[in-house]
Amino acid sequence: MCVILVGKKTDLLKLELQAAWNNNPHGAGFSYVSDGRARIVKGLMKYDDMVGALSACKYRGLISLHLRYATHGRVCVNNTHPFKVGRFEALAHNGVLSAFGESGAAGASDSADLANVLGGLRNPIDRDKILRSIGGMYALTTPRARGGIALFGSNSWQTYRGVRCSNTYWIPRAQPVGGVSAARAGVWGWRFTDDDNANDANGRGGLINV
Repeated sequence: MCVILVGKKTDLLKLELQAAWNNNPHGAGFSYVSDGRARIVKGLMKYDDMVGALSACKYRGLISLHLRYATHGRVCVNNTHPFKVGRFEALAHNGVLSAFGESGAAGASDSADLANVLGGLRNPIDRDKILRSIGGMYALTTPRARGGIALFGSNSWQTYRGVRCSNTYWIPRAQPVGGVSAARAGVWGWRFTDDDNANDANGRGGLINV
């Protein structure tokens, strides 16, 4: 399934990152814009490595953090997100692109293939058009975006504790009174807002315009 979390480092570190990792244990990485280009830290294959790298990052603006659950391509450093797109941008993806990558343990991931295709486009605006038109959730780290990150998605991005989330299924649900198991759709002991506004790159509840 994967999950993308977008926010400032201090807010990201306050989340239940262990729960996010337990649900998406196949490697992590993050990106942010500095000096006019996307900076990428990836290949973090252990939980402690992810938290350590994030804690050591000195950037104070928005960071796009991706935790992977492998569906296409093998579990390895190279298939962790984000992926470089062209010279100045980076892409994190939550979803499955059946026409890209290879299922199972072989080859590159579907997301890596998509990043290569997008990077080959001469006009970066064409990248945005593609991300608006295909299914899945995407965080594009780019100096073209105010704040450095543009969100795209066929579903609405949600906000949890000041962090934008491509999904919230990884958030621990407290058990309600009476001992009844908490359903995935239930909400006990936590809150998120579903910002269905036009303030993102595709008009479906994201973060920043490009």
